[in-house]
Amino acid sequence: MSVLDSYYCFNIVLHHQNETNLFIMKTLNDLMKLQAEAIESSKYSLEDWFFSFSGHVNKMKINYYFTGWKSDGHSDSIEQTLNKEGIQALYWFIKTRL
Repeated sequence: MSVLDSYYCFNIVLHHQNETNLFIMKTLNDLMKLQAEAIESSKYSLEDWFFSFSGHVNKMKINYYFTGWKSDGHSDSIEQTLNKEGIQALYWFIKTRL
């Protein structure tokens, strides 16, 4: 799944949640908790998660390997600035893969 596909899925979830009044804006703290959950889950499965934070530009990149990391393997990835929209996109990128 490309970043564009992830963004599209995020918008569908956002639209559905807005229609049903279930949407709650996720915070950086929520994202960090979910990141910890993803790391923990990879201990017990083939899935591998890689998180890169670039503090000097306030961005995070996530690579997700569904069948485990391989040097020539394919990953789903996303990179976002840690603003309101970026936090939502990163949160739902992880959440939809756990």
